[in-house]
This record gives sequence, C-alpha cells and structure tokens, in this order.
Amino acid sequence: MTSHLGRIEDLEPLARKARYSVSALASFYRISKRKFERDFKFSFRGTPQKWTKGLQIRDASALILEGVQIKVVGGRVWFKHATHFGRAFKKATGRTPLTFLQESRRAKPRN
Repeated sequence: MTSHLGRIEDLEPLARKARYSVSALASFYRISKRKFERDFKFSFRGTPQKWTKGLQIRDASALILEGVQIKVVGGRVWFKHATHFGRAFKKATGRTPLTFLQESRRAKPRN
C-alpha cells in the first residue's frame, strides 16, 4: 500500500488550514475521508483524529504560554465552544488550561 501523504511535518500546516478537520484534510488530497484514514494509519501508525486533536491541543498550549487569554485560545484553535476546549484540553493533558498556565508559570525560573 502506498501513501501520498508525505511526512507528518508536512501535514501540520495543512491540518491548521483545515481547522483540524480530518474531512477537510482529505479534501486537500482529493481523496475520501476513509481513504485518508487508511493511508494515515498505514503511514503514521495512528489515527488522524487522534493526531489532529493532539496537534490542536499542542497549538492551544503554545498560545496559552504565549500569553493569549484562555477564553480566546479555544476559538483560535477552532473549538466551537469554550466548554469543548476545556474538556478536550483536560482529557489530553490531565489539567485544565488555567492549571496548565499556573503550573508553567511556577516551573519557569525567574531571573
């Protein structure tokens, strides 16, 4: 089985452009969502849904650390509701976005 997806690093900008949607990513390649899922799993040993959700949470974490208000971050990474963002963030990291921010501030050495 061959895949036309290339490297995972090449998919990151496309995933952001696709608003972290697997269906939209598949449309960039002009293949069905199911074909994209099979090719992704074959090439990268995981599901595109888990990968896009992980990328979305990593991008959200980076925004939080940059100082973007937590209530704004969810919208910037294309969550439809703040509650969806908070729930997904906590499920992925084990912490709420606010706890993540507070812990990162405590861990940061002060000069």
